[in-house]
Amino acid sequence: MKKIIIIAAIFATSMTAVAADKEFTSRDKNNDDMLSLQEWIGTNKDASKPEWIARRTKTHERLDKNSDGQISADEWAVRKG
Repeated sequence: MKKIIIIAAIFATSMTAVAADKEFTSRDKNNDDMLSLQEWIGTNKDASKPEWIARRTKTHERLDKNSDGQISADEWAVRKG
């Protein structure tokens, strides 16, 4: 029984990582494994609204732990931790 629980936990963790990777990859338009502010802001209908840009900029800065102007895959992976 313990083996099944351990395997289920590993599988669930892997599925979460895959989902996170898909979201990260879909935002990374130039495939450099980094999310620039422009990639983070995006191109949806709200992307030209000042309040959207301000909110997304603030979030980008919070996720960019090393303040290099990019969200790396590692920074993305720990964003909820």
